[in-house]
Amino acid sequence: MPLDPILGELHSSPGPDQATSHWVGRATFPPTGDVVDYQFNAPNDGPTETQRDLLRRIHRRYPELQPQLLSLLQQHLDAEGPDREDPPAGRPFRLVALWLPSQDHEAMEWDLTFEDSTTQEQYMVDMKGWSPVGVAPA
Repeated sequence: MPLDPILGELHSSPGPDQATSHWVGRATFPPTGDVVDYQFNAPNDGPTETQRDLLRRIHRRYPELQPQLLSLLQQHLDAEGPDREDPPAGRPFRLVALWLPSQDHEAMEWDLTFEDSTTQEQYMVDMKGWSPVGVAPA
């Protein structure tokens, strides 16, 4: 199990073709301090520098993205109806996973998975570029 300085302890499984593997890393997400599972497809020998650089950009940009992400999550929960429990005071959502795209470009598709601290249900926020575009149960 290789240890990556940004993506943490890495595990791989066969990917969509012989040259690619599906990778999972587990490391602290610096903007929140949460331990996060990073998932991505990469060459069999591990993540690319492009992917590491993109993750560094996500770390830097997360503080500006977070209000949009949390607002979209709350809108999704509000649409579920009035029977939902009110979240506890403080931080109702915790980032638990991030799907890292292979390429860094304005139309890249990626997602973040959050856990509701009240119900432990997980919700995936789909991203296109740097904009959240939807929420679905994970």
